[in-house]
Order: sequence, then C-alpha cells, then structure tokens
Amino acid sequence: MELIRVRLYDLDPARGVVVVREGKGQKDRVVPVGERAIAWLEKYLDEARPEFVVEPAEGTMFLTRHASGGDAGAPGRAAGGRRRYHRRLARGTSGGSLSG
Repeated sequence: MELIRVRLYDLDPARGVVVVREGKGQKDRVVPVGERAIAWLEKYLDEARPEFVVEPAEGTMFLTRHASGGDAGAPGRAAGGRRRYHRRLARGTSGGSLSG
C-alpha cells in the first residue's frame, strides 16, 4: 500500500533512496533502493508511465489504466500491471506498455 502513494519527487536516484510518506505507524522514512531497482524504475518512468498519464497526474509515480492521477488505484491493479509488463519483457515482446 505504501508504494501506491509514492510521488515522483520521492525518488532520489542520485542518493539511491525513496521517501515513504505516512507508512507504517503513519511515519515518514527514507528507504535505500539498489542500483538495479533504480534502473528499472527509470525504465518504467521513461517507457511505460507516459502511456498512462492523464493530466492532472499530480506526480503519482505508479499509474494504471484505472487510476492515472490523483487516486493511485488499488494495490492489486498495480501489481497485475507490473506482472504483465514483466512477462512481456521476459518474452521479449516489443512495446513497453503495462496494459494487457
């Protein structure tokens, strides 16, 4: 659930961290992110996320076809999209869409 609320400005790839706001116990914390995860996040931000942005996107990092802005959507929807995207990458299917 915490990832659904992550905004674009919460990721700091130079420092290798993401800020999780109002996480467990309603507390903010800084979480380390590995280089490989940052590379995947940057790939998502460059290739997949633009296909889902509907203004105003309000800086939401993880978007789905069902929630492309202020409401970040249900966790299952985001997870399902990521699974489909990763399966397509593994198959070598062209395109960077998280949809179907």
